[in-house]
Amino acid sequence: MSEPVEFWKWISDSKLALVTASSVYHWSMNGSCANTSHTLLPSASPLTPLRTDNAKPQKIFARHQSLAGTQIINYRVDAAEKWCAVIGITRKDDRIAGAMQLYSVDRKVSQALEGHAAAFCDYRTEGSTRNSTLFCFASRTAASSKLYILEVGQTGEGGGFEKKQTDIYFPAEAAQDFPVAMQVSDKYSVVYMITKFGYIHIFDVNTGKLLYMNRISAETIFVTAPQASTGGIIGVNRKGQVLSVTVDENTIVPYICTQLNDYDLAIKFASKNNLRGAEELVTAQFNQLFQQGRYKEAAKVCAESPQGMLRSTQTIQMFSRLPGAPGQPSPLLQYFSVLLEKGKLNKVESLELSRPVLQQGRKELLQNWLKEEKLDCSEELGDLVRPYDPNLALSIYYLADSKDKVVQCLADSGQYERILLYAEKTGYSPDFMYILNGLVQTNPQGAANFAAKLLSGPQASKIDVNQVRSASYLSLTPGGVLNVSRFFLGR
Repeated sequence: MSEPVEFWKWISDSKLALVTASSVYHWSMNGSCANTSHTLLPSASPLTPLRTDNAKPQKIFARHQSLAGTQIINYRVDAAEKWCAVIGITRKDDRIAGAMQLYSVDRKVSQALEGHAAAFCDYRTEGSTRNSTLFCFASRTAASSKLYILEVGQTGEGGGFEKKQTDIYFPAEAAQDFPVAMQVSDKYSVVYMITKFGYIHIFDVNTGKLLYMNRISAETIFVTAPQASTGGIIGVNRKGQVLSVTVDENTIVPYICTQLNDYDLAIKFASKNNLRGAEELVTAQFNQLFQQGRYKEAAKVCAESPQGMLRSTQTIQMFSRLPGAPGQPSPLLQYFSVLLEKGKLNKVESLELSRPVLQQGRKELLQNWLKEEKLDCSEELGDLVRPYDPNLALSIYYLADSKDKVVQCLADSGQYERILLYAEKTGYSPDFMYILNGLVQTNPQGAANFAAKLLSGPQASKIDVNQVRSASYLSLTPGGVLNVSRFFLGR
């Protein structure tokens, strides 16, 4: 490097960020050295550098003048590496002031901000058709302390994220405290903020509201990282203690209800994260909307109910009893439409939706939903579809892993070779004698052909030849008997 490196960190598994007094660089270890850059030879000295071949640090942008004289404490990028943030601190008027530079790689422009900790995350707002790149940062100025959550790089298409800002509380015993680290949980959509004095603040991304605050370390936590396995964060303090913090799924929603007294937030948080703890609140909300005739909104509550608690036969019956409006889809179909927008139907819903659709001769809708993986394929669904379309039922049986029904459908349609291929592929041994006896009664010539394929294929060792001969001679036509006899004589 042409000048000293003031700060560096890994921003991915194979890329370093280097911050000097004047510029920010990214140093990629990918390319020609991808297979050697992470591994030292067994005989190598501990001081042997990583092999980088011809890869060189690439300048991304110049540091903003507002960062002059600051101590760089962090550097963050978004998942696509389109947005970057350099974070520094400095002493100012008997307090620690924060300075940030937010940089857009595509636009090649910077914005100076006053802040101490920041993080990026991808987030999809309710009703949006795209993910938003959010920039979260905490600032403590001489006048106020706030958390800001805002979208960067808006496209103006498919909705977006409305900017949030929340006051950050510092207790009297921590009057000189300030934020030092921030991580965002993709699992729970919460912001974890750590302060110099060892306090943790947890905020909800969607609303910006504070969920929880407590002191977790008497010593400064000087480094943190997201902990994907728990949806939380991991950090190390100056005593060398490794700390792991995450949301307790069993208590967070009741805590929001009882301690924060925010029932709307409890419902939204439980629905967003599929957590228990707000059952009574969700049920009451659904009943109120249903009684007011706001059926689409009630259906939406069902679709988003934690762990599908309201997606039951009882709910389906409630919607099925409602009278339909002239020229409008029935309330039941409106209910299913909302569920399909949300994702995949469960077993009961798949059956109840398919029944009226088949009765109306709209089996092409089922075909589309199957392609989109919107239906829960079960043997019962296959049985329902089979009288209308045996081939479609065969697909459902196959996806449901209903092996007996797959074999039956193949036998009914005379696809005997596919039966043998299916049995070989899945390791399944169907009751070939049962199939053969059934064919003898309905399709004697088909029985003869099937018997011949059985006794000449890989399943022959599992079949009693005498049983096959006996079944075949019972009801075959003279021509059929002759054909099977010749086959046996050949054996």
